[in-house]
Amino acid sequence: MWAMGMREGELLVKDCVRVWQALVRPVLEYGTVVWGEVKWEEAERVQREMGKMILRCSSKMANEVVLGELGWWTLKGRRDLLRLGYWGKIVGGDVTKPASLASLQGKSLTIRQHTT
Repeated sequence: MWAMGMREGELLVKDCVRVWQALVRPVLEYGTVVWGEVKWEEAERVQREMGKMILRCSSKMANEVVLGELGWWTLKGRRDLLRLGYWGKIVGGDVTKPASLASLQGKSLTIRQHTT
């Protein structure tokens, strides 16, 4: 990515984000529905560093600011979302659609405890 024109500032931020989302993130997320519970700080660090390079900001910039500015979730958050969609599909739910998942945000879910 860096050699594709990002270093010289030839690519717009939105184009750099597209390249990240198309070429790098899928590799990092491959198979996450199986191994998604694993803590993988190295991948999180790669995403944060790439975000800082895309925005051309200081390496000391707060990680949350970088992710927020780009509209990115943490990779752990995305893995959780992908796993939720996968298991929703397995049990026949309709949570695989992003709109359905987004509609869950901010709502409290009631968990019923089965008593015998």
